[in-house]
Amino acid sequence: MPRQPQRPGLWGRLFGGKGKQSTALTFAAPSSVGTLASYHVDPNGPAVELPVYGVPPPTMVAAVNAAITGLEQGQFYAAAYLADAMTRDDRVRAKQWERIDALTGAPLEIEPAKDTARARRIAEDYEERNDDILPPHQVGKLLKNGLMLGTGIAQVRKMTTADGEELPTIYVWNNRFLRWDWTLRAYCLQTENRGEIVLEAGDPEWVIYEPYGPLGWVDAALVRALAIPWLMRYWARAWWARHQEIHGTPIRAGIIPVERDPTDEKTFLRQLANLAHEATIRLPQGLDGNKFDVKLIEAASNSWEGFEKLAEHCNDSIAILFVGQSQSTNGQGGLGTQENAGESTLLRLTRGDAKIYRVLRTQVVKPYVAATDGDGNMAPYLCPQIEPPEDESERAKTDLIIGQALGAFKAAEAPIHIRKYLEKRGYGDVLMSEAEIAAAEAEEEENMSTDTPTLVPSGIDDPPTEPTPIEPPKDGDGEDGPSESEPTNSETAKPADE
Repeated sequence: MPRQPQRPGLWGRLFGGKGKQSTALTFAAPSSVGTLASYHVDPNGPAVELPVYGVPPPTMVAAVNAAITGLEQGQFYAAAYLADAMTRDDRVRAKQWERIDALTGAPLEIEPAKDTARARRIAEDYEERNDDILPPHQVGKLLKNGLMLGTGIAQVRKMTTADGEELPTIYVWNNRFLRWDWTLRAYCLQTENRGEIVLEAGDPEWVIYEPYGPLGWVDAALVRALAIPWLMRYWARAWWARHQEIHGTPIRAGIIPVERDPTDEKTFLRQLANLAHEATIRLPQGLDGNKFDVKLIEAASNSWEGFEKLAEHCNDSIAILFVGQSQSTNGQGGLGTQENAGESTLLRLTRGDAKIYRVLRTQVVKPYVAATDGDGNMAPYLCPQIEPPEDESERAKTDLIIGQALGAFKAAEAPIHIRKYLEKRGYGDVLMSEAEIAAAEAEEEENMSTDTPTLVPSGIDDPPTEPTPIEPPKDGDGEDGPSESEPTNSETAKPADE
């Protein structure tokens, strides 16, 4: 098979050469379906899977059925129209962009490829130009097409900033004129000026985003699963509005007496037909119930509840399809906390969607850095900050539980390495090294020796002390005074000759 001539690099194709010279936008001749003759089936090569088509449900609307079937066969035209039409539904539009905004609305950090001065300089220079090279709204469109249709296509174009600097930027194409060629095993795109071109793998002019992997539109595109709940919701709201139009307004029934004046009858019917808000009507009265009257006939059943339940079912189905759950919409617990219901489920989906920045780094940022700094591997990493901040109360509870577990291990004399256990639990950054532990123990011992006073036994160096004499109690001491049977101090103090 003859090889195609090598195309120039991205910078050369966009700007005509390396550097930041302003030149005309030129491209090499693209591949086309005319190259089909150069492709052939190799019976001795690796096995190639046959085309796989889906089987639609028999009750699907014919037009929607045809669009989904065409997508599963690699034809994006009708499915792209259908996906765009679905966004006219407020529920679909809201949940779709809730999923997308969870990624594109998060802060984007630009991290250097290596811990070197050059890598940090490249990252700082790119960070100033990121919103021009990868506009957030274009990233959102690319993610939307990838999720809804299984494939997103973006073109790398040249743009000039307000400062006069020429940069590459991405522009997302609608998938209406995209198809998958089963013989070429490649995407073909119909253009206005270049006819149908083949999007070859690695072509620096085109970004191909496949969130579900190759041929993800066969069985994973969201538009396939969204068709039924979207149709049911559309019908339910239409039927509900029609039901409310008929049953929501009561019927005015005019009661005409048997014996009446024709003139009064005509006047009554005319007033009843023209009855409006805050209007009055004249009702002549007779004897024994012979009178004109008005009665309102209202619907007594609760058949409208069926439409409400059907709409709620469709709302939940659409929410589950886009964000993995319906709790975040209905304010129910069960997935995540009550305050942030469903947050954990949406976060897992957003982590998967964040891989789009890997594709953009490989297909856009690397060629740009290679053209401007010579080494595409120095392209910085695009890191959306989608992780929620750490819950301090939950962290404190975890610390308490781990502390109690360590105490139980120690009491049971379990053969566990405490340091390894704490490192496995995520405390490696705050653990002290062996040298720090030894220094802390030495400092503690030194402080204890300095602060503890020296105890000297009593009687070794101190002079002996005389015992303190005990004085006898004085008169009147005690509660009952001196006893009559015992002599007082005056009696014991008499001379012996007396």
